[in-house]
Amino acid sequence: MALGDYERARAVFRDTLADAERTLGAADLDCASLHNDLGMVGKYDGRFDDAAAHYARALAIIEAERGSADVAVADVEHNLGGLGHARGDFAAAEPHARRAVAIRRAALGDAHPTVAADRAALAGVLVGLGQLEEAEHHLWAAVDTFARAFGEEHLEVATARTSLGAVLHSQGRLDEAEALYRQGLTARERIAGRDHPELTTPLMNLAALIAARGAVDEARALYRRALQLLDGAVTGDHPRRTACRDRLAQLATA
Repeated sequence: MALGDYERARAVFRDTLADAERTLGAADLDCASLHNDLGMVGKYDGRFDDAAAHYARALAIIEAERGSADVAVADVEHNLGGLGHARGDFAAAEPHARRAVAIRRAALGDAHPTVAADRAALAGVLVGLGQLEEAEHHLWAAVDTFARAFGEEHLEVATARTSLGAVLHSQGRLDEAEALYRQGLTARERIAGRDHPELTTPLMNLAALIAARGAVDEARALYRRALQLLDGAVTGDHPRRTACRDRLAQLATA
């Protein structure tokens, strides 16, 4: 899945889940992990209803086996928050994202990088809800925690910087936002390669900012590159693909 081949990942996880259910039983924790994996695949490629069903099954198994305060519950709640974010349903995403932070903080403390990942995910939801001040607070903390834990050349650091750039962009702090977008994009290219579909988020963020500044030709090139990365990697009606196509069409008349 790290290579962006979501259909192949889905097939492998489904086959493995079928084997696990036959040998271990459908309520085994290994099956919950595979349901969670299938949920992530569905979130990435736009099969959101399928993702929701797998996450729900994973959560039910884990809570039945380990209780509602286990860190494995936080894993699924984090992913449910991410699914709501991908769908643009930020109100539905918020309680899941906050629950993930609360469970993980209680178990691991504030300085743990997994808590930082939960805070960064919550921040993305808060941006969608217009709660920018709280989102910025969580993201600065996440960038600092990730950099201390992993060093600057890490995907989590790059992703958090991109998200922080989006918050500053929304606040009109364009110079700071552009620097963070470019840092995040360059780091992601080094870490994941220039052809990974998850590069589309920093590409589209940067394109929107520089288009607003009048650099229309560069913005068009960035949107076209993002569309090329999404073609064949996500469903045709995936929100990110639709947004990218619409923004490029708007620039065609600029």
